Amino acid sequence: MSFNNCSLHNLDNLPVLPKLLRLELDDNKFKPEQLSKLCVYLDLQKLSINGNSLSQYSDLAGLQSLSNMVHLNMGRNQLAMTKDHRETMFEMHPKLQILDNLNKKGTLFPDNHESRSCDDEDDDDDDEQIDIDDDNEEEEIESQEEEAQESEDEELDQPSKRKKVA
Repeated sequence: MSFNNCSLHNLDNLPVLPKLLRLELDDNKFKPEQLSKLCVYLDLQKLSINGNSLSQYSDLAGLQSLSNMVHLNMGRNQLAMTKDHRETMFEMHPKLQILDNLNKKGTLFPDNHESRSCDDEDDDDDDEQIDIDDDNEEEEIESQEEEAQESEDEELDQPSKRKKVA
């Protein structure tokens, strides 16, 4: 799900989708403490928070609950320019495999998704599974992704059904 460049000042009104796998919040205006509101996304694997005025590691305290996060993009933040940033982030998040589209060894990880803004149309590929080594785990996560998409579709359909009844 992408909310890039949407001028978000807070994350209060993000939809609650506990099985969401991918979330993009690039180039917004929320304060770092708003990141704690992402704790509802327990299955989140990829988070992109590029360009959001993050300047110290304490700004990322709200991400500690994201125990399934394996891919984090946080470039264009002052914090990403600090010495030993990569080492510190991999220590803070032991499951993290990819930081700013580079793996732990510094090899470029191809990101198959183009960043989009909140004005772009949504499609079914937003929550695509992150490519990890274990094929069985990949199949399990793809199944979870399908369930999350179905849940998201059901939530999107519910308001329209209510309007028709009213």
